[in-house]
Amino acid sequence: MKKLLIALFVFTLGFFLTACVDKALFEDVFSETLITYSSGDSISSVTSDITLMTESELVEEATLEWESKNPDAIRIDGDKGIVTRSSSDVEVTLILKVTIENTTRKKSIKLTVLALDENQVTVSFNANGGTGAPSSIVVAKNSKVTQPTQVPTREGYDFVGWFKDQNGTSAFNFATETITANIVLYAKWVEASDEVLAYHFDFGSNNLGYSYSKNTDATKNIKNLVTNTDFQVVVTRAAANNNHGTYKDNFLVMSSSSKKTDTDVAYVEFSFPQAISKMTFDAVYWSNYDADELTKLVLQVKNGDTWTDVFDIRAALGGSTTYKAITIAGLSGTEYRIYGEGNDPTGQGDNGARVLFDNMKIFTGGTTDPARRNLNLDLENLNITTRIREAGSILLPVVGNNGSTIAWAYKNTSSQDNSYVSLDNLTVSLPSEGMVNVIIVATLTNGDYTRTKEFTLIIGEGASYTDYYQSIDGLSGTALKAELKRIISKMTSISYTNTSYVLAGSDEDPSHPGNVLLVYNRGSVSGVWDEGKTWNKEHIWPQSKLGGASKSDLFNLRPSNPSINTQRQNDPYVDGSGSYGRKSGGWYPGDEDRGDIARAVFYMNTRWDLKIDGNIGNLQVFIKWHNEDPVDDFERNRNEVIYQNQGNRNPYVDHPELVDEIYGVYQAKQVKRYQPQIILYFDDRRRALAA
Repeated sequence: MKKLLIALFVFTLGFFLTACVDKALFEDVFSETLITYSSGDSISSVTSDITLMTESELVEEATLEWESKNPDAIRIDGDKGIVTRSSSDVEVTLILKVTIENTTRKKSIKLTVLALDENQVTVSFNANGGTGAPSSIVVAKNSKVTQPTQVPTREGYDFVGWFKDQNGTSAFNFATETITANIVLYAKWVEASDEVLAYHFDFGSNNLGYSYSKNTDATKNIKNLVTNTDFQVVVTRAAANNNHGTYKDNFLVMSSSSKKTDTDVAYVEFSFPQAISKMTFDAVYWSNYDADELTKLVLQVKNGDTWTDVFDIRAALGGSTTYKAITIAGLSGTEYRIYGEGNDPTGQGDNGARVLFDNMKIFTGGTTDPARRNLNLDLENLNITTRIREAGSILLPVVGNNGSTIAWAYKNTSSQDNSYVSLDNLTVSLPSEGMVNVIIVATLTNGDYTRTKEFTLIIGEGASYTDYYQSIDGLSGTALKAELKRIISKMTSISYTNTSYVLAGSDEDPSHPGNVLLVYNRGSVSGVWDEGKTWNKEHIWPQSKLGGASKSDLFNLRPSNPSINTQRQNDPYVDGSGSYGRKSGGWYPGDEDRGDIARAVFYMNTRWDLKIDGNIGNLQVFIKWHNEDPVDDFERNRNEVIYQNQGNRNPYVDHPELVDEIYGVYQAKQVKRYQPQIILYFDDRRRALAA
């Protein structure tokens, strides 16, 4: 008895000490400088963007995540809090979630974003799937805003420019448009295509023998270094030069001012035999004086007989007098010109408003870069089975069929669960009970190109299914899917009219109670049903393809913007990236909704026996979306509210691993594309299921 008491005491003491250590570690993190404010700002007086601590200096193993309860006022973007001020002071709660080992604690921080003056407005920038958005800018109402020089980035994409809508259909013109109210500008992206360098100009002294003091057009040759052949351009007030005091190399110089009172123009016109996709160059003002004289400097495209501005080079340069690298992506025309206007208001000289250009490169998409093409193919085809139930070897692919090398690493290097997967010995062990998740990252390299892809390994048998799903415990294959169908078929039918009132609760915007969150564009509008004027009901599986399935099944309905609902029509879903919209052959729901859509499709396939392939989309794409966009709190709450009203649940929301149990066999087929350097374990009981 005495030994038992001692053992109990030691166990209790150890538990107590561990708890104390854990608490102390969290207190260490929370004691650090969590938020850094701009000069003059404080927790009760925020006027500019804030910087958030995302890594602890005191506790290296801690992971930090930030959430804003009012993203309209402070939006989280990486380690930045993007501040948008309005007409009144706004109190914003930021939540810091700190995880150490398997324990998580939260800290709430309340800040006050101060109101704007009556004559001020805020211009905010949304990276729209990228990172590194510029800070918000406060300007006087009815004035222009200077284009930020900071450019966001996104892996696998090129930045096109800033647009007034998230879909990237209406470009914002920094040179002409005035700001009348608070506005959010969205980054537009184009996939980094298999571009090839077609032209490279360095404007050697033997090229472009023309004076930039002449106001008449002249056709001149410049050397294309890619092919070592001459290329014709039309120039006015442009020449090759190498006599700048600082920059001795040859460059192109344009001078938009020739007289002390006149406004002159300068340009260089390029006519390419094929459409170009991207232009890059280095540019710099000759001096601060020239920067003051220049009134306009843009890239223009020729449409018919009209030259149209497509990129504001002057704004991108800012006031810099050192060379700045400029990239202009998303081009598709054949005739372009760099066009400038300037004058000499101070009367200091005849040739002013001068800008230097060098190292100009022109890319086309007509010829595929083999290294990038092969990398993209290997990335697309890299799929591994993520559900592992048996201990043993797991030899991950190290070379793709197209020659890309593949290196594997843990995403969270401090996670204790990594011990179940040895990337050195290529073995997997099982937990004593339940399941663990280990996220591994594949880095693919081909030539000068590198991209990454994440996989979440679900290891172990998992806990026994209980309560609602108790009857599926121990089942697999067709028996598992059949039993899930039986379970979720026990439901209460709701009239199509009454589904509107349920959706007002199931799809409530957590950041704006009383509003609903719309599918696809993620808009937040009043949840009050007004017969479809503010929002209507999108059928994920179109009504025309439902067959005998109930059109009022809540798991198939989402509040939507009426015009966007009309745009989709009955299109099947297709893969894509970025924001929602029509893609070749169908409709892409957007990065933030793709996983939700996939799990709704799996539900409809299971509940109503609806065929996926060739009907609503491609099964492989839906599996991919499920893995890339996991279940979140919004989807869990939606599942719960529908259960309270309709009486059934979406099993793929409650148990995401069931997707692999039922549909995962199709992913395994992709492994055959790789060289035989991988061994994966599959459940012998699993069978291919009709989808």
